Order: sequence, then C-alpha cells, then structure tokens
Amino acid sequence: MRSSHSFPIRFLPILLISSSLLLSFAPSDWHAGLLSIEDRQLEQEDAEKGPGLHSAIGEEPYWESFNQWLCFSTQFATAECTELDGGQSRVPTLRIAVNGALYDYGRKHPIQLYEFDMEEEPKVGCFEMVKKWNLLLEGESSVCVYAAHLQGLPISHFVAEKVDQWTLWYISQIKTSKGYWKEYETKPDEDISDKSSDESGKHHEIEEEMKQNL
Repeated sequence: MRSSHSFPIRFLPILLISSSLLLSFAPSDWHAGLLSIEDRQLEQEDAEKGPGLHSAIGEEPYWESFNQWLCFSTQFATAECTELDGGQSRVPTLRIAVNGALYDYGRKHPIQLYEFDMEEEPKVGCFEMVKKWNLLLEGESSVCVYAAHLQGLPISHFVAEKVDQWTLWYISQIKTSKGYWKEYETKPDEDISDKSSDESGKHHEIEEEMKQNL
C-alpha cells in the first residue's frame, strides 16, 4: 500500500509515448465480480488508516482522497509511458476510456478518461513496467485498479475526441483473473542482478579457498 502523501493541486504536463493495449467502460459492478472479500477488506482497512493522498499542510482548500477499487471492461485501454518534467522522467500510465474509444472521431457521444499513473518513475524502467501490465491485461475481459484520485485534468486537450471528464489517479494495484500487480512488491531488476553477482563472487571465493587447502 502506498503511504499517505501530500500534494499541491497542480497540472502535470503530459506527453504520451504509446505502447498499446486497450480498455474501457465506466467503473462497473459487473466487472467488480473480479474482486475478492480480501480486496474489499483492504479497501476498508486503508480507509480506516486515513487518506492515501491529501493536500499540502496549510493549503486551502484542504482536500484528501482514499485508495479505492475501480473496475472496468478491458475493451478500450492503453498501457503506455508518460513523459514528465520535459522528458526528464517517464512514469507508467494505464489510461482507461469510458463509453468508447478515445480516437473514434465518428463517435457522437462524449467519453470520460481515467488516467492511472505510478507516483514515481520505477527503477525497473517505464517500458519494462508497461510490458508487465500488458501481460497481465492481455486476453482479459475485466480489470480492477486500486488507486487514489489526485486531480482533474483540462479536457481542452481532447476537444476533438469529445472528452468531458479527464481525471488523474495514483495507482497501487492492478488485478485481473491472472492475478495482481502491486506497486509495493516491485523489485528493481538491477537489485536482482547485483544479488546474482554477489552470490557468484561468493562461490568463486569458496572455490579458490578450497583449492588452496588441497
């Protein structure tokens, strides 16, 4: 679980680097069948501990949001990397369009966008993380996301696409019938390789010591 953090309300400049796979439809009781009793208990326990996100101390008006499960169809969605700070960092983004595909310009009705970002750039690399998400989503009909709402984003970026709501959330978990991805269980690849190198070095030292004792 992500610990509680404070954030000023701000617009985050966004440039999307595509890595495809689609998802859609509003949070739905139908798709919520994917959740277990334990998932619901987690949501309740986290709420009792306090908000997942809240405004900076002294900021007015004060705001807070709680981690919650949101479930969707996997018909219209993209897992991709979002560039922040002028390209200085990339964070994985799971973008979910509600009520239709984002770039269906023949569509007459408006849609809503849910944008789920990791809070920080993953040490394993953004594209590697997106690959993990895509594998979890591939071939699935439903997905549930555990996240806390951060802010609304300007829909002026999607006038032609008829978007009437665009919201940004910080993601903690993704669940499909295949299992979970959990942010706090993510291990940096370099840590794994470092451990392998350390073990290899120890075995080499032991072998050398044995040879000297013969």
